[in-house]
Amino acid sequence: MKYLIIILIFFTNNLLGQILSGNYCLKYPDFIKTEGYDLNRAAFSTSEVRKKGLFLNQYSLDKTKIEKQFHPASWESAGFLGGMIFDRVGNVYTFSAPHVNLIDNPPIKNNNIYIVDNKTAELKLWKSIPLCTDNFDENPFGVMGLTYHCMAKCIYASSISGSKRYEEKGKVYCIDEYSRTIKDSLTEFDGFGLCVISINGKFSLLMGNCRNSNLYSVDLADNGKFISKPTMVFSIENMGLRGDDKIRKIVYNNKDNTLTINSLEFNFNLAAVLNKPETNFKLKYDLEKKSWYRVN
Repeated sequence: MKYLIIILIFFTNNLLGQILSGNYCLKYPDFIKTEGYDLNRAAFSTSEVRKKGLFLNQYSLDKTKIEKQFHPASWESAGFLGGMIFDRVGNVYTFSAPHVNLIDNPPIKNNNIYIVDNKTAELKLWKSIPLCTDNFDENPFGVMGLTYHCMAKCIYASSISGSKRYEEKGKVYCIDEYSRTIKDSLTEFDGFGLCVISINGKFSLLMGNCRNSNLYSVDLADNGKFISKPTMVFSIENMGLRGDDKIRKIVYNNKDNTLTINSLEFNFNLAAVLNKPETNFKLKYDLEKKSWYRVN
C-alpha cells in the first residue's frame, strides 16, 4: 500500500501545471509482434472498403500500399465496426457500427462492445449495453464512441440508442474495466467522440454530440463517475467545408499538447456515415484563460 501511495502522489504532482491524456497507460497488443507485424508500419482499420470487421494492415516503407493484412475469422463475426481503443495490457475494444445496411449489423446488436484479446487476438463480446428502445425506424445506431481512463480503470461509451431525429435520449456510460458493470451514466445526451484529459490534476471527459458542432466537458471524480453536467467548451460550427459537422473523434497528444478533432456530417441515417469526408481541427488549451483555441 505504501508503494501505491507514493506512486499516486508522484503522478498527481506531475499533473500539476499541465494537460495529459487520460489514456496515458495504453499499450499495443502483443499479437502484433507475435504475428510478425512491424509496430512502426502496422495500423488497425475498421474502414476497409466493402469489408466487414477489424483489420491489421502493414504498410510499405513509403506507406503507399498494404504489404500484408491480418484478419482472423472472429474479427468479422460482429459485422461492421466503429473506432478502437486500447487498455493498459493491450486489449483492443471496438463496437458494432452499421456502415451500409442493417443485414450485418441488426439494431438489436448495435449497443454491443467487443474486446480483442491482447495475446490470442480473438474477438469476443465484452459488454452489451441495454437498449433503450425496440423501435429503430428513425435511428439504427447504438454505441458511437469509446475512450479509456487509466486512473479510474474504466471505459466510457456514448450511445444514442432510443434517440430520435428530434428527441435526445442518448446516454454516456462509465463502465468498470474489470467487473464490466455500469458505474454511472449521463442521460439525455447524444454523445459522439470521447476523450479523457487531465488539466492541472483534475480529470474531465470531453465529448462531441450527434446533434450539434459543440465540444462538451464534464468533470470526473477519482473513481471516474460524473460530478457535473456537460458544459460547452468549444464549437466548430461554421468551420470546415460544411460548417455543421459533428465531432466524431477526439484525441489529445501529450507530445505536442494538441487536441485533434475529427468531424463529419451526421444526420441519424446510414447515408451520413458512408463515404463522408472528414475534417480535422487542432486545438490547444490556454491554462490562464481556461479555454480552448484553434491552432490550424
